[in-house]
Amino acid sequence: MNNERFEWQTRCEFNAYCKHTLRNELINTSKESKRSGLRATTTQKV
Repeated sequence: MNNERFEWQTRCEFNAYCKHTLRNELINTSKESKRSGLRATTTQKV
């Protein structure tokens, strides 16, 4: 495998890793936001 091909493949794999990580962080943030919103709503009703 030539060097340029290896660098391209490494860059693509890193980009995929970054996109996957950002997607998971967005999901986690959304879940946490909903969860804290539910807690606030429950507390306000009591």
